[in-house]
Amino acid sequence: MTIDIEQCLKNEIHREQTILSLINETDLDSLSKDQIRKRTYQEYDRLNHLLELELT
Repeated sequence: MTIDIEQCLKNEIHREQTILSLINETDLDSLSKDQIRKRTYQEYDRLNHLLELELT
């Protein structure tokens, strides 16, 4: 099975743009948006790490 690195990168960029857009559309203050962004990325990284472990 081959992995298309370019497509993976495009998917990640699209995912990140979607996350940022959803956060920016909220009526929260800047600090709250930053906290949500941080928690979201931490969870995303955690899930990616789990997936990597599962695939090895």
